[in-house]
Amino acid sequence: MSVNKTLVEIKGEHSINQPKAKAGRRMIPLAAVAVEALREHRKKLPAEGNPGPSVFPDTHGGYVRKSNLMRRSFASILKRAQPPKIRFHDLRHGEASLLLKQNVHPKSGLHPVSWSVFPAV
Repeated sequence: MSVNKTLVEIKGEHSINQPKAKAGRRMIPLAAVAVEALREHRKKLPAEGNPGPSVFPDTHGGYVRKSNLMRRSFASILKRAQPPKIRFHDLRHGEASLLLKQNVHPKSGLHPVSWSVFPAV
């Protein structure tokens, strides 16, 4: 998967921008099963009334608002899973920690986070 743009939401308005840092432009390797699942998902979107560019659109085919994602999706997942209190952004750190535990070097290209310097995790 190629990451070459960012979606920014400011005061409820979305805009597509260039990544802030060079590390923001990157390739993220995906398993073949994930690539196939995304292709199948994309094929279904027009039939569901979502022909736009978003892979995971809102109910109107547009970009998902951060507040809706947090309130409707993330909060309900946390409620069911009952983990220690975490913020959405903490997921980046958790993934990096799991990969480090598996001896995957932070600069291997398998880390989808875009830090130029990795913090101690």
